[in-house]
Amino acid sequence: MLDVWSRGSNISATSWDLDGRILQYFFTVIAEGSIRGAAERLNVAASAVNRQIGDLEYRCGHKLLECKPRGGIPTTAGRALADFARIQHEDSERLLNYFCILHRQHERSCASAARKVWPRI
Repeated sequence: MLDVWSRGSNISATSWDLDGRILQYFFTVIAEGSIRGAAERLNVAASAVNRQIGDLEYRCGHKLLECKPRGGIPTTAGRALADFARIQHEDSERLLNYFCILHRQHERSCASAARKVWPRI
């Protein structure tokens, strides 16, 4: 596998595909403040959440959460990932909304053209 960065990061050209489940686990840990709380909220085993967070940290090449007595707190890298993922999600939503608007405009223009070609009987 070809490394994207030459400094030994774990990020590779083919492994940087963050699926929604991993990000959901990550965001839930941040929201709940702990892996145990996230596991309860997601109705999965804490070990599964811990494994996914570990995999995410391995792929990013950085520690994303600090375990504190009061729970998991995002590191600087964790905050950067969270911000990036939120922006990507918001951009995706904007794009989908734009496509919906285009679709509605297209339907209206097609209906208008059809009325000109096929007048009501």
